[in-house]
Amino acid sequence: MTTAMTTRSTKLTALCRAVTLLWAAVSGVQFTIWLIMCLVSGGFAPAMWWLWTAIGGGLVVSALWLATQRARGERAA
Repeated sequence: MTTAMTTRSTKLTALCRAVTLLWAAVSGVQFTIWLIMCLVSGGFAPAMWWLWTAIGGGLVVSALWLATQRARGERAA
């Protein structure tokens, strides 16, 4: 692997980590707000809207990590 490829690979990994952290933070905040709404209303809130971000974002983050790992594997071969 050349230095340019290693630098690019490091940048892609850093980007994946940043996107993962952002997704986890947003999902966590949304879940916390939903939980507070449940506690304040005294019951279970039937609309679990935070799942759209948690599941959809998780799929996007997983695809990003998979694409990064495949790109690394292709360069190494």
